[in-house]
Amino acid sequence: MIKNIFQKNIKRWILGSTLTLSLASCGFLIGLDKKFNAESLDISKEHFSIVFSHSISGETHPCGCRHHPLGGLPQVAGIMEDLKKKKDFIYIDTGDMLFPSNIVPNHIQKSLAYSAEKLALGLDKIGLQYMVPGDQDFALGVGFLKEILEKVKFKLLVSNFSDPKLIPHKKFLKINFGKKKVFILGVVDPQTMPSKMRSIFTPIQQVFPKLLKDLADQGYESSNKNHELIVLSHSGMDADEVLAKKHPQINWIIGAHSQSFTNFPNEVGKTKLVQVLSKNHYIGEVMIAGEKQKFEEPFKYHEMREQVSELLKDNPWHKYIADIKTESEKIREEEQKAFTSFSSEVKKLA
Repeated sequence: MIKNIFQKNIKRWILGSTLTLSLASCGFLIGLDKKFNAESLDISKEHFSIVFSHSISGETHPCGCRHHPLGGLPQVAGIMEDLKKKKDFIYIDTGDMLFPSNIVPNHIQKSLAYSAEKLALGLDKIGLQYMVPGDQDFALGVGFLKEILEKVKFKLLVSNFSDPKLIPHKKFLKINFGKKKVFILGVVDPQTMPSKMRSIFTPIQQVFPKLLKDLADQGYESSNKNHELIVLSHSGMDADEVLAKKHPQINWIIGAHSQSFTNFPNEVGKTKLVQVLSKNHYIGEVMIAGEKQKFEEPFKYHEMREQVSELLKDNPWHKYIADIKTESEKIREEEQKAFTSFSSEVKKLA
């Protein structure tokens, strides 16, 4: 009975979210440009933001301080429910979402793969739209990431794949917000990847001039005050600073990998660099100023305390993560038995 009630609640909430995403918070009119592998979104509300996370590291539950744990899918669902009442936004992740590290030990592979899939499915239903992958997202190889992407609606946004056919993705994203046009790239520094996987990305500095040319062909003008260039980067703060110095026309770099928490934007010239903390402890927000708007502080972050989950009435995600924990423990118990048995056999042979 409880299971049926939960299923009805989550289906009702997901359906409502889907409708809202198409009408209110992030379901804008979507356009496609096959020539440039680009997607465009038209904003309808007066206020628009880019909401972001990174370095979730496979975590679905609140964690950290015992008395005031932060993060967790219920909290993420709560803040998204609250934001969509106020503005249009796109929800993106800049990498290291799926696994705790870029190496998955064989004896716990099943449990970590299960948690990674459930995390991706959960974030997808909550409203994640675009993801720039990090090294931890390739911990089980390209094939596993492909399998995940086949089960979700959110898309990879990568502008520097060496092989454009490697994984389905978008290369460019354009936001039409009144007279404002926001052009968005997603880049991954090959040096953040394990050595055997670095070749799947073209070095950012090498490819960036071509990306700027492609953007110009799509209408981007660096001298136009109504045009903004935003880079979603999985490179680390140091590499982002180098990119900002070399290409000062970039307005924002939303980063990841180095987990360099920024209370305020790190400014390199006129470029603002931002990151938040790991495991969904904080959700970042970059507010885009529309016509007749100006923000003194265009960047802020939202702390994901337990109370945030209450912003979504009858929040179904508490049950969702409880079920994940129950099933994960079963899988880990089986893994432990198999590992213990294997270790015993090895000792006998020694």
